[in-house]
Amino acid sequence: MDYVLPQQKQKVIERTFILGAGFSRAIRGIESPLRKELFEKLSIPFDIRDKYHTDDIEMFMTDLDRDIKRYKDDNSPEAGSYMELKIKIKNQVVQIFRNLADPNKYNNDVATKFGELLKENDIIITFNYDTFLEQFLCEIHKIWSPFGGYTPIVTCELPANHVPKNDEMKNIIILKPHGSINFLEAQVIGTEDDIWIGLEITEDIFPSLHCNFNYGLGRGQPALILPTYLQQEFPRQLNALWHLASEFVKKAQKIVIIGYSLPEEDGKTNDLFSYIEPHPDIETREVLIINGKEESSITKVRIEKLAWFNPRSKKISVKPLGYLEEEIDKLPEILSGRRPKGEKKAVINMSRC
Repeated sequence: MDYVLPQQKQKVIERTFILGAGFSRAIRGIESPLRKELFEKLSIPFDIRDKYHTDDIEMFMTDLDRDIKRYKDDNSPEAGSYMELKIKIKNQVVQIFRNLADPNKYNNDVATKFGELLKENDIIITFNYDTFLEQFLCEIHKIWSPFGGYTPIVTCELPANHVPKNDEMKNIIILKPHGSINFLEAQVIGTEDDIWIGLEITEDIFPSLHCNFNYGLGRGQPALILPTYLQQEFPRQLNALWHLASEFVKKAQKIVIIGYSLPEEDGKTNDLFSYIEPHPDIETREVLIINGKEESSITKVRIEKLAWFNPRSKKISVKPLGYLEEEIDKLPEILSGRRPKGEKKAVINMSRC
């Protein structure tokens, strides 16, 4: 069996999309929590909340990870209770997003228009835990399937009657390097410490597939990386997804960033943008940032600082745009290289790093 994706065999990939929490907010509105809103929904002991004194989940998880490491280094029994808290938080995050998996809310106007502009062999790298993207592509547009659509790195074996496979559709590939609410990790039978990540494909996530497959025989644990500023150990399959993501960024003729501001603390994601450099087979590379005009401009500066290229290179342009809701009607023309009607040609003056 060939486990190499068709896109990996190409010298150039036409389009790679990179999605953050702002994308989910655009297609699901205020129901989809951003990081401070997500933290408010978590049930955490009051003494721990008071100890860390923050309402930001990233700062909280960073402090929690720091204490876990300190207690482990000291062989303190406190390490176990803090690890248990981290697991409980992970389970709560999964449940929060599972509760939003409402089949009646797939058909959002922005989601519909986004699905319509996707083309064969598009690559989507998403840092969101939710399955909103997969649900509307599978349930509404019928252009993507979890059977093969998450790459051969994270997959599951199911009966042959569960078709069509993703490569028989548009072969759109979705990479989730931070994990997902339907990624489960479980111990491989017959080994003591070999952990493997598989898929949970159920009717509450994908009703049309009429499938209830729970990886790990009901003993699987959520496989997602909670937000923290500390360097973490990633399971081997998530590491493999990161390597694949870097390959697709390096080959992309167009990179479209939606709802993601590339914060400096997110070091592993920042590394992806060191691959944005002149490509021998790409005449002009374009990076579009769709994240609100002000935030997009900030993200543009961050990319220019990260990328290993001359910022005045004519082979690469970085263009900040507004929010997805504002740009969605113009995106088909923008992505095709045509300017929307009434819009003057923009002159991109790239400042030095």
